[in-house]
Amino acid sequence: MKHESRIDELYLPTKSRAVHDELAVEKIWGDQGIRFSQVILVWQGSFDANVLTAERFARAHTVVQGILTDRVEHEGKTVTFADVCAGSIMPDGSCFLLSVFTWWDNKTLPSTDEQLIQELNAPTRVDRWGRPLRDEVPLLLAKAHHDAEGRVDSAAAYHFIFGTKRTDEGTSCSIRYVRLSLSLSSSD
Repeated sequence: MKHESRIDELYLPTKSRAVHDELAVEKIWGDQGIRFSQVILVWQGSFDANVLTAERFARAHTVVQGILTDRVEHEGKTVTFADVCAGSIMPDGSCFLLSVFTWWDNKTLPSTDEQLIQELNAPTRVDRWGRPLRDEVPLLLAKAHHDAEGRVDSAAAYHFIFGTKRTDEGTSCSIRYVRLSLSLSSSD
C-alpha cells in the first residue's frame, strides 16, 4: 500500500489535460520539485464583499504573517514555512510567495481605505524587481473592479500563492498552514 498526498494524483483523471500539460512542462524543464498552494481569502465567506478596506487588509496581512511565522510539529520536529518553502526559484533565495503584501515589504500598512486604494494604484509601489503593483492586480486580487480611470477600487478576495518543496514534510506542513490561515480568518 502506498500513501499518496498529492492532490493531482488523488483527484485528477490520469489522462486529463492537466496531467498531460504537467508532463509536457516536466519534459521540457524537468521536475523542479516545487508545489504551489493557493489561498483565496474572502470576507466572511462572501465574494460580494469588498476586501479593499484598511481593516480587512490588516486582517489579511495577519493571516499571511501567521503562515510565515507559525511553527508546526511534524513527526516530532518543529517546522516553519521557511523550512518547507521553495526558495530555489527566487533569484535572492527567499521563499516564494505571491501576495499583495510583497509590495508592502516591511512598510507601514495603510490606515485608511483611501490610503489603501491610493497606494495600490501608485506607480511607485513596485516589487523587488521593479514591477508596479497595479500591473499585478489580476494575480493578487480576485474580481478586482476598476474605476473609469482604470484604478483598482475594490476586490472580492485576496489571492496568495505559496511555493513549497515537493516532500511529504512540505506537503503536510502546507496543508497545516492552509488550515492555520483558515482558522485565523474565521476567528475574526
